[in-house]
Amino acid sequence: MAEPLDMSGLSCASELASKAGIRSVSDELQRRGLKVGGGLAQRAERLWACKDMGDDEIPAKWLSKARRRLLGRVGNRAAATASAAAALAAPKRKERPKPAQQPQARCPSPPVDGAAAKAAHPFDSDALDCAETSPAAYEDIAPLLSELARRVGKLPSELRIYDPYFCAGAVKRRLERVGFPKVRNACVDCYSEWASGSVPAFDVMVTNPPYSADHVRRLLAFAAASGRPWFCLMPSYVHLRPEWAEELGDSAAGGAGPERGGRRKRPRDDEAAAAGDTRAGVAPGSGCLGSVFFVAPRKRYTYFVPKGMQGDAGSANGKKRTNTGPRGAKTSPFPSMWYCCAGEGTADLVRWWRAEGEAAVASGSEERGRPPPVVTISLRGVPPSVLDPSDPLRGGKRARR
Repeated sequence: MAEPLDMSGLSCASELASKAGIRSVSDELQRRGLKVGGGLAQRAERLWACKDMGDDEIPAKWLSKARRRLLGRVGNRAAATASAAAALAAPKRKERPKPAQQPQARCPSPPVDGAAAKAAHPFDSDALDCAETSPAAYEDIAPLLSELARRVGKLPSELRIYDPYFCAGAVKRRLERVGFPKVRNACVDCYSEWASGSVPAFDVMVTNPPYSADHVRRLLAFAAASGRPWFCLMPSYVHLRPEWAEELGDSAAGGAGPERGGRRKRPRDDEAAAAGDTRAGVAPGSGCLGSVFFVAPRKRYTYFVPKGMQGDAGSANGKKRTNTGPRGAKTSPFPSMWYCCAGEGTADLVRWWRAEGEAAVASGSEERGRPPPVVTISLRGVPPSVLDPSDPLRGGKRARR
């Protein structure tokens, strides 16, 4: 129990306030069940006025609410004072321990020095081309890559993936995170490798190429001639460009030309895929084994420009970016999707997705935080929001102009 405050040597409330201080005055007021409101002078005056009064003599207006409630139950001021003093002296109830804070999940792609990575490039690169692919894009094609590995008699961890275009090296970490550690993404000039024939052995090519100059054309030519499955993340307008049909063969125009938006009736995409009809997409052309299919996100992909990759200002035009996070500056200049080819197994792979893969991915959509992508042989099956605004299949005023 707290010891009573000794006020015998004091002459007035002012002296009590100056010598005892607000803490001692407040403790004594609380011990006697008096109000503890007001400033130091008011508290000292209240305590000084009651210093010689017994518990039964203190005016009720000076008693605290808690004391008045206790007095109503006990009916005796002395007993109420003793009960309040005992409660004050009793050890306070221990607070419940706060739950241990979970450590924040580390960014799967730690920050990189973009300026140093760009300086180490042994090839010329456009600042606008330097952007790393979103982890979500790799997660969307991971089930298809796993099924592709099974079909060639390998585990996902054994599948050899080749990405010829190097930005800052995040592709290795992100593909390893979804189960594919054997990734070749070296900081070399891929065009020199292609010309010299020193391309490393691989099972499937997975890449997000630069879109400037003639990079897309050169990539499509290499993909068509490689004889290997490929997954290329490119803008939705690529199939509208002439090199799409030129590099994949004349028959590719049947899946990408204006005819698609016309009035000619074609089999529904699901019926065509079930029948193995490769005409629903890009049919085999010269150098393109099998048909092309598309993996389109239901939510637009974003890309990340590593910090320092585009200068101190953080962007190619010199303006400071405000959407910079651990992976770099987030950007999404246009809708994009995966253009894929599994050779002669394309139709079977799409059928597998519809029979098993999509349902398996959909069951984990809550954990993924987004729905499964659309996998289709026909461009008609691509969600309109993913298509380029100028695409005739999208419809709308802008597309009809």
